[in-house]
Amino acid sequence: MDSLSTANNDLLKKAGRLLSEKIPFFILTALAVFITYRTHNVEGLAQSFNFAPISTRCANALISYFAYLGKTFWPANLAVYYPYDLNFALGMIAVPVIIIFLISACVLYNLKKLPFLFVGWSWYLGTLIPVIGLIQVGSQAMADRYTYLPSVGISIMLAWLLPVFFKDTGFRKKILLPAAIILLVLLSCLTWRQCGYWKNSMTLFRHALQVTENNYIAHNHLASALLKENRFDQALYHYGEAVRIHPLYAHAYLNRGMAYYLFGSKQSALNDFREAVRLIPQTAEYATAYNNLGAAYSDLGQYQSAIASYSLAIHLKPDYADAYSNRAFANLAVGNTASGCRDAQKACALGNCRTFTSAQKKNLCP
Repeated sequence: MDSLSTANNDLLKKAGRLLSEKIPFFILTALAVFITYRTHNVEGLAQSFNFAPISTRCANALISYFAYLGKTFWPANLAVYYPYDLNFALGMIAVPVIIIFLISACVLYNLKKLPFLFVGWSWYLGTLIPVIGLIQVGSQAMADRYTYLPSVGISIMLAWLLPVFFKDTGFRKKILLPAAIILLVLLSCLTWRQCGYWKNSMTLFRHALQVTENNYIAHNHLASALLKENRFDQALYHYGEAVRIHPLYAHAYLNRGMAYYLFGSKQSALNDFREAVRLIPQTAEYATAYNNLGAAYSDLGQYQSAIASYSLAIHLKPDYADAYSNRAFANLAVGNTASGCRDAQKACALGNCRTFTSAQKKNLCP
């Protein structure tokens, strides 16, 4: 019993020493998490828990750990954007949890015999913590770029594990070396193929739609790319798909409204702009939406509503030259000459003299 107790104590001491050696890495991980959160929170990119509760974030984190691992070994079906699924089926979570648990258990079981497994696995798990989604930045479920540093941990595990299984130096040279060369050629081909999808926005987002499901972001961006090519009907279809998949996605309404506006469907544009401003927060970033809404009202002859929308845009962004210029036009159209000229002069001072110059030519403003 004494010898067994001594052996257990020695094992605990060694485990404690191994863990204490990793304390600096744990501290760096915690620091990276704090910096990530602080930076994105200041920039307004961090999502609140209204976007996804902590339970959903934990589920997505576990699925992402498993998905990143799979894509590290087989980098296929990569996408520029992976949509966030807020409703996870139990089966989607069970398999990743079991796999991650089994790997972790195996690593801990071989901690004494194969300590490099613990180092590599801790590296993989730890470096992903800042970007795994517990602190959600943006609306994506995961992003391939986040695996660059964590994949080093998997490489450490493989680099030290292969010699354990293949101790014969001759075998390594005859089998492992050619296998590594073939693998590098295969990965180079996959990389070349993947780079081809980045030729332009249309190929990039079409591919994203092919390899993901319910990707409203890809639909929205593909629609914008199609609109630049004047493919109006196709653009409208993809904007419509984005709205169908995510009825609260304000950017799709805003962009579809612009499409309608550019092609002369002013009432449809007005309807989409109305829905967009209903969904977006009243911040300077979205002042353009209120300016667009005002333009749609103005083109339909609803000048008082236009003035109210322009005023909201100016309230959100006090140096918004286009909003001042547009409000000046609307005021002049309804006979508010003093207000119109004041706005026109302000717009000109900010760099947009279009309305002011036009009003002077008509002798409306001094």
